[in-house]
Amino acid sequence: MFVDPLCSYSVKALQEIQPFVASGRVQVAVIPVSVLDYEDNGKSTPSALALLSKSADEMIAAWAHGDFKGPAGTEAESRLRVNMAASEAIGLRGTPTVIWRKADGSQGGSMGSRRLERSDCLDGGERHAE
Repeated sequence: MFVDPLCSYSVKALQEIQPFVASGRVQVAVIPVSVLDYEDNGKSTPSALALLSKSADEMIAAWAHGDFKGPAGTEAESRLRVNMAASEAIGLRGTPTVIWRKADGSQGGSMGSRRLERSDCLDGGERHAE
């Protein structure tokens, strides 16, 4: 799930998907990007760097609690560059952008602020944001 840490739609998507993660039905990888600096006076980049300074296990909990404190780790800037390049490669137009693979190997994706539906990630219905 590509997210801007300060994007309210990304936060909402995390809240919606957490029950599925907690039940073990979904595995999620959060990929912080910085796309809202123009909107939030440059706060998205430091927030993304703060998350990228944490381990993968700590990242979601820190994001869920708004924990963007501390200096950026030495690898954070290069990780953000990699994430930004990946977002450009997929043509990211908004956050959250969720890309998934179901147990049967089929893939799907949702880009932007559309509400994630249970069937998007778990059942058969593949829907895409417009």
